[in-house]
Amino acid sequence: MATTAETHAGWLRLLFSTEPADRPRAESGVRDLYASCGLAGLRYFLWFDSPVDAAWTVAMLLANHGDPWARIIREASRLAAQRQKMEAVQADICRRLAEPDWLGVSSSMGLPWTSLGPGNPGKIFELRRTLYPSVDALRKACAFAADQDDLYRAEHYFLGVPSGVLGNQESARPVGLLINASTRSLYPYSIIAADQAQGRTPPPQLAALWEVARACGPWWAFEHAAILTDRPAEIHLNDRFLLHRGDGPAVVYRDGATAWAWNGRTAKEEYILHPERIPPSILRKADPAFREQAEARISRQPPGKATQGKGNFLSRYLAGEHEQVWTDLVTLGPDIRKPRYKSEALEVARETMRRVEANVRTVVARLQMLNYTFKTTGMWLDELASRYEAILEMPGAADSPYAERLRNSAKRQREKPRLEFYQIRAHVPPDPNTARHLEELEKLAGPVPLSLWAFYEIVGEVDLIGRHETISPEADPLVVFPLPAMLEACGDEIKEGRISIAPDHYHKADISGGAPYEIGLPDARADAELLNERHNLFFVDYLRLVFRHGGFPGYAGMDRDVPKEIAILAQNLEQF
Repeated sequence: MATTAETHAGWLRLLFSTEPADRPRAESGVRDLYASCGLAGLRYFLWFDSPVDAAWTVAMLLANHGDPWARIIREASRLAAQRQKMEAVQADICRRLAEPDWLGVSSSMGLPWTSLGPGNPGKIFELRRTLYPSVDALRKACAFAADQDDLYRAEHYFLGVPSGVLGNQESARPVGLLINASTRSLYPYSIIAADQAQGRTPPPQLAALWEVARACGPWWAFEHAAILTDRPAEIHLNDRFLLHRGDGPAVVYRDGATAWAWNGRTAKEEYILHPERIPPSILRKADPAFREQAEARISRQPPGKATQGKGNFLSRYLAGEHEQVWTDLVTLGPDIRKPRYKSEALEVARETMRRVEANVRTVVARLQMLNYTFKTTGMWLDELASRYEAILEMPGAADSPYAERLRNSAKRQREKPRLEFYQIRAHVPPDPNTARHLEELEKLAGPVPLSLWAFYEIVGEVDLIGRHETISPEADPLVVFPLPAMLEACGDEIKEGRISIAPDHYHKADISGGAPYEIGLPDARADAELLNERHNLFFVDYLRLVFRHGGFPGYAGMDRDVPKEIAILAQNLEQF
């Protein structure tokens, strides 16, 4: 009988096998699994060369059975690129199953099969107990530590929830979660290896799952069909069996799909291939080995054309070379602060923001003409008080020990609003102390990108959050926080190297969300990346995107359900 170490080593080799899937063996294992569970309706095997298209198929099937996937797929269908992906996948599956439409496919495949999954989480555990002398022995055998167990660590960072590299690729969004939560993930290799090392004959269901695990990649089960995926054609690892590659994809599938990773962590393809595009604030906090490699590659790159002379930036910008001039300015990196460049670069930034300021005024005026209701501080406070009062009206709430505290909070919110709280602050020009505030910011955090400096110097504060009968509250209205408030409220964050620019698009819609949009500091370049915003753009490029959509960049990429008001708002704005 193989030792525990030999068993683990065998499954580790299988985890990173690049041999094509053994499709007959996998299908035989699935048949045995269905039969051992008393499910006799298996009719289809759908194979995919990589997990991404398979995950889209599963997501669209799950969407037919309600939230959360119905909502995720509905939102994805509003984006042209994702809708085209879904339409291509649906056409392929309809062809394979000889069904006329997606409803026919869904009916043919049946319900998601969860008899060994989340619908019955104790089933696999009960089966596994038969392999061990006691429950304590079972738990001890599976008390893995990532720093000691190679198989557990490797699988966790390859296909685990939530850290698995495969499901966390940008190319897999928004369905990547399904890759790391497939049927195979419910009974991972590390657990199988521990069970097999007991040397006992497994129950038929577990034996069938072992067979499928030996033969293919992630897979998913439905009443009448199994969706299965091939293994990668190419895998790159570090010495700790973690996905890793510094000059290309760490995983390559036979259909061309890829996954990018550095020392077991998901990496952006752009950062691996173009380290010069990594924001300094991110590079400073990166893995030291990655930072060293990136900096070495950046230093070996030949200087761009912008470094070969002064560039006549302002005259070129005024002549219409808006995007190219900003590209050249950013290419100079921190050298933009040298005397030969800085004054002219700052004039370009100021001219850019003069045009942005004109666009802000135009969009605000047009929104008012469209009867858009800007949300004021007073409205926020009123809604908060109303929520507290609604909670107090719930059955039994009055008897809660927290009721009096909530009642007092609601009272304070009602009493707090003053007249100025209801003033619209859609656009507030810079105050007379702006220069002093900018100097204070640089004292706290170091150099501020010229674009942000000029924005606060010329534009000031913007807040387009509000309500309209057709414009969605989730359309990510333009917001740039006032600089004085940021200095007062976020001093610690600024010292740690970041300044908040705006809430994320979920918080703007008054629902739970993620990290705010930020710019990393210090940053001596002409422009800096807007962090945590889904388009991964520089600040000036982000503002261009904003005004292409009339102040509401949440509509970017959508070619359906876009209200006509967006075209009205975006018409004939200043180019910058």
